[in-house]
Amino acid sequence: FGACASHPRRPCAYYAVFRHPVARLVSEFRYCRSKRVDFADQCCTGRRGPAAMRRLDDLADWAEERGDFALEHLAALHSDLDWAVRATRDPSAPEPAPSDQPYLPWDRRDRETRVNPIETRRAREGPVNPAHLALALDNLHAWFAVVGLTERYDDSLALFSFALTGAVLPRNLSRSVWTHNQNSSASPPDPLADLSPSAHTRIRRALQLDLALYDAVVALFQRQLDAFADRGLRFDRR
Repeated sequence: FGACASHPRRPCAYYAVFRHPVARLVSEFRYCRSKRVDFADQCCTGRRGPAAMRRLDDLADWAEERGDFALEHLAALHSDLDWAVRATRDPSAPEPAPSDQPYLPWDRRDRETRVNPIETRRAREGPVNPAHLALALDNLHAWFAVVGLTERYDDSLALFSFALTGAVLPRNLSRSVWTHNQNSSASPPDPLADLSPSAHTRIRRALQLDLALYDAVVALFQRQLDAFADRGLRFDRR
């Protein structure tokens, strides 16, 4: 979020798909720990880098380390400063001007200690709070043309199609559109079912602002379904 503020052409709006925070957390936990990824993705760094995240074998510990990460994205609190990781320089050389300091790409940073820009901001200013949730909700209503839900993938795709073209993709065509969101829409309804009550409580406490954000997104999604139905949206349920 934030690209529209500097977009040269208006109007500008966002289309986004949201996933239940707990399901997203479980998916991220498995994704980062898979042999294919091995903590190389930016979402796997945590506050202290991949080396520290590798030691978190417990999902509740992972949740407390990650916190309200969806809200961090939607509140758009990080700045250019948080992206500006600089290359190590020779200490005996003259100090370069800030504009001359080479930017160090993600894949050249130390693989065990690198952190993403959101975590850099968190280390500087602290985690998001209820005031940031209020800001994010304002952004949601002001800037998002359509919101979708991973758990309602087919209906979400219909909303996107109708909003952009005035028509709904035929069912056989929508089924040919494969995305990660479609793949993950088959997640179990309660990914915490096998965890202890104390772990369940810890996870929901760690994600409480993201859960509140998701509840607001679900309500907005339903209002959009109703509004588009009034404009002629009809679903192909075949």
